Amino acid sequence: MRSLDVIVFCSIGARVKHILERLRMTGVNHTHVISGAGEQHSLDLSTLTVDLVICDSFGSHDEISFFRMLCETSGFFSILKSDELEPGVRWGISSFLAKARKYNAGGYSASLEQAPFNSLLLKVATVKRCVNDHSRSSHMRPVHVPSESTGDLGGSAVVQALEAQHMVPYFQPKTCLKTNRMLGVEVLARWQHPEKGLLLPSLFLDVVEQDQLHDQLFECLLEQGLKLHKYLYSIGESLVFSYNIEASQLLIEGFAQHLIKKVRKAGLPVRFITLEITEKQTLPLDMASIENITTLIRSGVSLSLDDFGSGFSSITRLAQLPFHQIKLDAGFVARSSGFKESRIIESIVSLASSLNLEIVAEGVETDKQRKHLTQLGIDSAQGYLFHKPMDGAALVKVLVADSTAPQFMAQG
Repeated sequence: MRSLDVIVFCSIGARVKHILERLRMTGVNHTHVISGAGEQHSLDLSTLTVDLVICDSFGSHDEISFFRMLCETSGFFSILKSDELEPGVRWGISSFLAKARKYNAGGYSASLEQAPFNSLLLKVATVKRCVNDHSRSSHMRPVHVPSESTGDLGGSAVVQALEAQHMVPYFQPKTCLKTNRMLGVEVLARWQHPEKGLLLPSLFLDVVEQDQLHDQLFECLLEQGLKLHKYLYSIGESLVFSYNIEASQLLIEGFAQHLIKKVRKAGLPVRFITLEITEKQTLPLDMASIENITTLIRSGVSLSLDDFGSGFSSITRLAQLPFHQIKLDAGFVARSSGFKESRIIESIVSLASSLNLEIVAEGVETDKQRKHLTQLGIDSAQGYLFHKPMDGAALVKVLVADSTAPQFMAQG
């Protein structure tokens, strides 16, 4: 693990020596220590390489500011947090990480036991290797396009991609936490660009939003998704397919009838369709939206309140509309082990139970998260711990493998 470049935030001299000794015992020698004495001012962020940041203690506001700068200016890195960090600092570090999309590798005890600490460092080294391997391979993988080269991904290019069905569905399974059984899939958008490869939504959803192309994207994904759904249903796979819609689409006259007609034409039971509703702005309940919602529910389509715990996905909206499901926001799930977050999730579980609502946790990445969420009463989840988003062929392979493998109950 000598290749790891490590920054240590620690304001206690004895702890600094202890941490550096633990690092040396695992072969890590390339470290910078930020201990409140101004060491950060000697570091050039433009040339600094960071693989791991260890947050043990912070002695001043300057160190918090420097940590923020690391998150904003450095590339991908992992973080290890001391279990002894004060709550306010722990909240700040977790929030910076979520915003900057760095990797939370876990926490360590005050005793810095060698074996658990080594295990955490090994995980960091593995994550670094996986990220580097991903960066070197771009064949049929999501790619990062630098901001200066995205000029040809504007509105007209997105419209052309929709018309040519270069916008393709990827499917992320939803898994029952009690049985590990696949319950359904969320249909996600990817752009199979003829020159740039497979592009993630972050590179085109802003254009979809700006040019009001939500309905065209939904239609494109629905048409392709129904073909796979029909095939799976014909071979006995009764999965629910969940499609994302913007709340404003419920204002479109005849939206519900059009959707139901397409599903029935494909030969599928309407009850196997869920619409995950997101809101960029508050949805006015006019006559058209009320009719659409009524028609959808009456026909058997389920409504899911997406990103619950963020934005406009509020308890007020939950009270207004006849939802069947709540999807906990991935950012909230990432912080679910916190004391306040755990109590909030317990309250949401109780609320959902009283309203007969299913809860799905999004963005579950570790077995620790899975066990904790199960203990809190969450029904089901999706995330990289179970399956990454995949194309239709890969989904069929997973289902075939699951159908031929012995079924076991998940261990708590």
